[in-house]
Amino acid sequence: MGANSCYFYQLYVILNEYHYIWRLQLMEILKKDLYNEYEDFCLNHPKGAFQQSVNWAKVKKDWLHEVVVSRDEKGSIVGGVSILIRKIGPFGMMYAPRGPVCDYTDKEVVKDLISGIKA
Repeated sequence: MGANSCYFYQLYVILNEYHYIWRLQLMEILKKDLYNEYEDFCLNHPKGAFQQSVNWAKVKKDWLHEVVVSRDEKGSIVGGVSILIRKIGPFGMMYAPRGPVCDYTDKEVVKDLISGIKA
């Protein structure tokens, strides 16, 4: 993880039939020097799509670009979203083509990515 990355730690308590499991979720807005790690994740994930690649953002000349990832307790990426951002007058819009890349049934990862997009 990059020293200058923005980190937001969220501790989730998940009720598992008989006991509590504590899970540390780490949301990170990636710096460009870590894009290769996201690219590898996106290429190897079943939900990965070229439009979620950082290379797709290079085609969109008038757009800004950010990548938000969610990491597990081992530091591995478990979800990510490439966001295209465009200023329209005094407003802006964000677009995540074919994203996010994650297991959509893992609600905690989805929540983590949404909080990163809002950050």
